[in-house]
Amino acid sequence: MLKKIMAKWMNLKTEEDLQRAIFNASQKLYHELQEEHKKHLQKSTKNAIELLRWYNPTNLYFVGLLPFMSRKDNFYWILIRFGDQKPETKENYFRDCSIWVLDPCFPTSLNNPQQGRLHFEIKDKEVEITNLVVGNQREGIGSFLLNLLEQLARTLDVKKISGKLSPQDAEIRNIQIAFYEKNGYSVVLNNDEQTGAIWKVLE
Repeated sequence: MLKKIMAKWMNLKTEEDLQRAIFNASQKLYHELQEEHKKHLQKSTKNAIELLRWYNPTNLYFVGLLPFMSRKDNFYWILIRFGDQKPETKENYFRDCSIWVLDPCFPTSLNNPQQGRLHFEIKDKEVEITNLVVGNQREGIGSFLLNLLEQLARTLDVKKISGKLSPQDAEIRNIQIAFYEKNGYSVVLNNDEQTGAIWKVLE
């Protein structure tokens, strides 16, 4: 106690103060690097998507492969697939679209979504999420899938992303709500609290 009083009187840092200052500085640097990484990832992803779209040999669908490094520094391949375009409808109307997170050690494990997958449809100016599954938690996979979907949507001039909450996920509803809200989505539960909807308007 006397050391702290003397240190404060002489305007010196105690060991505790130094540790706190080092911790605060490291946290600030970490968040700055995270933001820089996020901006770089968004820019490179957008460029890759635009290349896939404009240089794709067919107007009906495309398949693209992108690298992805998770928060835990695990490397994955991202497989993007646009399904068939409904011929009788508008230009931006694709069904059976999906984004897969593939382990490079098991690249053919499409039937085993232990890393993650997102299924969606594009209906003119709106994207509807039909299924989102993430196996490895706390790696940023789910957030990356949503971010990538938003980048895809913007290149197609889509203005809104929406989806429905299934009663099958009622046990993890609080986790779901926190996840979507963290990524900027609005969440509304129905009266039964077993179902609901999520949406996000793209700027």
